[in-house]
Amino acid sequence: MDCAKEALIKIGTEEVIDRLISALKDPKETSKVKKMVVSVLGNMRVNTSDVSKHLLRMVKSDNVEDRKVSLETLGEIGAITPDVVNDLIIDLRNGGESDEVKKLIGDVFRKIKVNTIPVVEALLYVLKESEKGKESEKRAESTIFLRRSAIDALGEIRATGTNVTDVLVVALEDEDLATRNSAAKALGKIRENNKKIRNQLLISLKDDNMKENVVEALGKIKASSPAAIQGLLSSLKDPEIEVRKRGATAMGRIKDRLLFVLKDKSHKHNLSKYLSPNKAKAAKIHDIPRVISGLLDLLYDKDEEVQIFTIFSLKKIEAGISNPVVRGIISALRDLRTFHKEKKKEIRSKSVQYMGSN
Repeated sequence: MDCAKEALIKIGTEEVIDRLISALKDPKETSKVKKMVVSVLGNMRVNTSDVSKHLLRMVKSDNVEDRKVSLETLGEIGAITPDVVNDLIIDLRNGGESDEVKKLIGDVFRKIKVNTIPVVEALLYVLKESEKGKESEKRAESTIFLRRSAIDALGEIRATGTNVTDVLVVALEDEDLATRNSAAKALGKIRENNKKIRNQLLISLKDDNMKENVVEALGKIKASSPAAIQGLLSSLKDPEIEVRKRGATAMGRIKDRLLFVLKDKSHKHNLSKYLSPNKAKAAKIHDIPRVISGLLDLLYDKDEEVQIFTIFSLKKIEAGISNPVVRGIISALRDLRTFHKEKKKEIRSKSVQYMGSN
């Protein structure tokens, strides 16, 4: 089946396309074959008038399987017009429509990034309706998938406004873990930053199963409050490699605010672990933010990818530091991981000399 699929994608002639459309039209064809046709048309990015018209007819079909296949194809090839968007919005708001079909409609909006007020309002409506009765009975699996799809769509289309972010903040406490993580991802993509969002993300940061996405979201919204910085600092020492990587990346993202937030002058941090002890005092490093100190520690992380992410973030931050001594230290230490052992010694030596001469 996979070989046949790849061959069809490569051929891509009008005759092949006609046959694929015929397969979609055939009521006797199996759903498995139709799904393969969907995948092939999607990979071929076939968006002809004939394909679009037929898919739109299928969306209106009474056959649920045909509707599902047509919606999947629409999402793959982007064959959609304003009229279709309006019809899909009506279906989203239709109380008699199945959660499974609504979920696919949400996927369509996510994939083709339709960001209009009616679309956003329809997605919010779905989330609001799915909240009803949750105290009295456990949500059906199809409803859970629907909620995730709506949340993912809001994030992907970059829906903004407190009406959107308030719903996503509530979703951070959803009973379903995957839904909570979807909400964190969506908030990161939307990139709005207010106290309510920051506070709930910091609460979610305590959930080990959400740390990766929450740390990434805090970085993307450039959360630079003392509590947010402290939370991100803790991520730099997390036992999970992916959390440390995202923590390092987050520090680079909030570089514009870092140096105005957390200059812990009471914290006499020294870099003796990196530099010769007799030269460590030569550097006026008492005003280095703990953020930079934490990133410097990550240069010696056991995971190479963490080191690389850290180097990129230090490079971003370096340009915003006024003290040339500190800038020189960071530059030299950042390069340590990019050279062989002999070169590292040379860089370390030059760093110490640079510090001593300033």
